[in-house]
Amino acid sequence: MNHLISYECPQTKQVIHKTLNVDFDLAESNLAELLTLATTAHHGQVDKLGVDYIHHPVSVANNFYHTFGQNYAGIATALLHDTVEDTELSIEQLRVFVSDEVIAAISLVTKQGKVDYLEYIDGLIQQNNTTAMQVKYCDLMHNTDP
Repeated sequence: MNHLISYECPQTKQVIHKTLNVDFDLAESNLAELLTLATTAHHGQVDKLGVDYIHHPVSVANNFYHTFGQNYAGIATALLHDTVEDTELSIEQLRVFVSDEVIAAISLVTKQGKVDYLEYIDGLIQQNNTTAMQVKYCDLMHNTDP
């Protein structure tokens, strides 16, 4: 379902309107607020094809919804999974918006520095955080989707 989102550009303070395809229920808790937060944080970023980067975390959240159902922690983690790695937002700043459960999952999904990818995945698995592993699975699904 298309969802119109409006937010203020962090640089110009101009109001930006963007339509995103959202399959999950935004009415649950603060998911609409988290969508706006992620969109604002990723403002101006594009992927390798030149598409607004926000479509990636939204696609990961949609994948989560279609694979695991309407689960707040999973969808919130999916929406925010790249904010710490790719934007100015920190884990501490995200604590204002989400629970410790979501913070833990985001922390595990966030690849820290120049850690070897297989070591990163092994560390993620070793923590046995179901939400983090499910979101990483959905992230990989989107990253490998042709």
